Amino acid sequence: MGSGITALGVVQSLGRAALPLHVLTSEPGFVRSSRWYQAPPYSRYLRDPSDLTEYLRDLPIERGVLFPTSDHEAAAVAALPPELTRRFMASQTAEPVLTDLLDKEGLRRMLVAHDIPHPATISVEGPEDLDVLEQGGAPFDLSLAFIKPRDSQEFNRRLRVKAIRPEGKDELRQWLSRLASQNLSVVLQEYIPGPPTNHYFLDGFVDRTGEVRARFARRRLRMSSSDFGNSCATISVPLEEMAPAAADLDRLLSAVRYRGPFDAEFKLDERDGTFRLLEINVRPWWQVEFAAVCGVDVVPMAYRDALGLDVQGVDDYQVGVEWILPYHDLAACKHLLGTGELTLTEWVRSWLSSRWGGFALDDPLPGFAAGLELWRRFRRRQKAARDPGLQPAPG
Repeated sequence: MGSGITALGVVQSLGRAALPLHVLTSEPGFVRSSRWYQAPPYSRYLRDPSDLTEYLRDLPIERGVLFPTSDHEAAAVAALPPELTRRFMASQTAEPVLTDLLDKEGLRRMLVAHDIPHPATISVEGPEDLDVLEQGGAPFDLSLAFIKPRDSQEFNRRLRVKAIRPEGKDELRQWLSRLASQNLSVVLQEYIPGPPTNHYFLDGFVDRTGEVRARFARRRLRMSSSDFGNSCATISVPLEEMAPAAADLDRLLSAVRYRGPFDAEFKLDERDGTFRLLEINVRPWWQVEFAAVCGVDVVPMAYRDALGLDVQGVDDYQVGVEWILPYHDLAACKHLLGTGELTLTEWVRSWLSSRWGGFALDDPLPGFAAGLELWRRFRRRQKAARDPGLQPAPG
């Protein structure tokens, strides 16, 4: 289920394991170019995750394992009725836990309950809550707060950003009013100072017995926007480099009886050297292909676990491997080149030594299809910038 680089990584992992597959999504994008792509039987496509229950009831497949690659798809799989979960299985955590992990307020409560280091976070419903916070004393300076969505996927779909960092309290109040009018639930979170390279990720897999079968540590090198973006360049690092974070995450996953693939983001707080947990993806993630390249392929693990089969754990992986998403990293490198934080030599060296996301010798077409799609998008933006008549209307 899904499209984009995450879905492509899952399709390629299943294909390389010689497992028959169908991509159910109606618009999978460049994933359709993969040598392993197969449409669903009779071209019965899934148009929206909210339709999953009825869709699976009518799908002429006797038995299968589901791989959601977005938050809404994971929630739809977790909500399936028992008669369908016996036909269509998934290595995924139970619905109440998954719901809390997807909701930033639910995650905050969970982290507090289990004493996991994290940024100070406050749930707000509108600008009127700021008055209460200012009178009662907020746990951090509200003028430095940023706005984080409770439902990341819906927030990004509507606003095309991951978070908002207002300039001062007046702008914060304006944003909260606007978001409340659009029924977008948010939290205010303390901004942890430090560069993108202070972001670390711990990826892996937990089987149905609660055993962590794989761990994969990586550090961000560059991100797709200066403050709140996705990692467009990362490097695999030894697990020991983030040992305290790994211990905290193991404790949390065990306490909530987590199951399935996970991707946890931390930021190293320079003020006290603490790894603070920012969020957890409860499904395959952008760099699932990167983990597989380094020796940690969680997709076949999830397949076997969903079927009740034994899962072989992974204890080691390649470190020092760099991975980039070329289109997104191009914009990041151009920005860093302009600010003097990156030299041209460093840029070229990084690109020549990195694994390029989406480009594989045994499945080359998706990389070229993605490049063509993104080039067309870039050209449309350039044309729109030159022609004011093509600009969207305000609002």
